[in-house]
Amino acid sequence: MRWDNLDWETLDWTWALAAGRRERLLPLWYSALQRTGRLSTISPDVRHALQHAYYTTLAANTLALEEAARLTARLEALGVAVVTLKGVALLATVYPLRGVRPLGDIDLWVRRQDASPVEALLRASGYDGLPHQAVRGPQRFLAERTFLRRSSPRLQVDLHTAPFARPALRNPVLAAWLWSHTLTAPTAFGSLRVFDATAQLVHLCLHATQHDEGRLAPLRLHDLALVMADPHLDWRAVAAIAQATHITPALVQAVEATTAAWGVVPPAEMNWQDTPRRDRLRCALLASERRAIRWLVDGWALRRPASMVALWCAVLWPAPAYRAWRTAIRSR
Repeated sequence: MRWDNLDWETLDWTWALAAGRRERLLPLWYSALQRTGRLSTISPDVRHALQHAYYTTLAANTLALEEAARLTARLEALGVAVVTLKGVALLATVYPLRGVRPLGDIDLWVRRQDASPVEALLRASGYDGLPHQAVRGPQRFLAERTFLRRSSPRLQVDLHTAPFARPALRNPVLAAWLWSHTLTAPTAFGSLRVFDATAQLVHLCLHATQHDEGRLAPLRLHDLALVMADPHLDWRAVAAIAQATHITPALVQAVEATTAAWGVVPPAEMNWQDTPRRDRLRCALLASERRAIRWLVDGWALRRPASMVALWCAVLWPAPAYRAWRTAIRSR
């Protein structure tokens, strides 16, 4: 995936365009070709496809950044602290161009006790929660609720009450550490509270390994590559929190995959601590490609027998509304 290793002129663009759309890389390719002066070396049809992807992403990201800043300002006016996560936060920090990194949604993290007033504000701002979130299904056990805007532009806000949605990743020590490693990032539309580079690396590594189910997406690895190149990143702090919260194997996996894909390497003095077999097994189960194993791990993490049984029953016998939503997601 390194730009200097690609022969753009002889690339099979029929295959590349299909793969680039699937992996959401076309805007990045457009930017790379433009920066290196190679746009004129590819066919007009390909150039138009890449240009369209870039400017479509630019328009969508501009709307998302503006909405994230507006919601943040309204929440802070209510006394609610909010941290912007993932894509929008990356646009506000490590991406110099707004059109190169496609977004899926606006991710906001608030403290659990603030969830009710935030949900009320979202509804007052024209957002509705998805119907399947209120019925019998495993979604009810995640620390995340999705809201869709009723009117144009059809934006999506994912409201988090923990840095990670899955029960198996809820760790009070890690959550407190992440919250303490935030800073204010200015944007053209207002300020956003985001993770600093050190916390961003930890959060993105864990998110990638548990979300991508064994195959880390190139775009997520590109996010990590930009964060790893940040000179303010404190690698010692990364290693320390990883060891304290037993997530070292997941971080090592993501960092090594990023190095292989994009060529960005940790500092030479970086030394990951040896990890117990139990930590390696736990991280492997968290990232399992089998959905049944993942829900089994999440149920076990709830600890209370009644909650475990409730989650597993919701997975095995979900309500029709949840099954319909899952079918729609698979079709996408």
